[in-house]
Amino acid sequence: MSSASEPSTPYRFPFAKGVIVTQEKIQARIKEIAARIAFDYKDEVTWDRPLILVGVLKCSYMFMADLVRALADNGVPVKNEFICVSSYGSGTNSSGEVRMLLDLRVPIKGQHVLLVEDI
Repeated sequence: MSSASEPSTPYRFPFAKGVIVTQEKIQARIKEIAARIAFDYKDEVTWDRPLILVGVLKCSYMFMADLVRALADNGVPVKNEFICVSSYGSGTNSSGEVRMLLDLRVPIKGQHVLLVEDI
């Protein structure tokens, strides 16, 4: 049983010194963001022309999955796509040159697109 100060998540990371933002707060904020997106696109997207979410791999996929679920709860039709880019190579400093490692599989010209990035 967890104490009131611990987040109610089954995940524990021994290297972490503490929780900055709880899982509950993150999920609540994702729901707020999804509600705003639903409001902004309410007259723009349909099941025939859904909002296309383009996730930048690899770090965006967890947030994007939660966002897609929250958008579905708000009745927003979405289609998921992913791209993967790199400017780091094998190092930790950017080379300044962006390489496309995985491109979109479908054309997005003329579509409503939301880019989902981790930074």
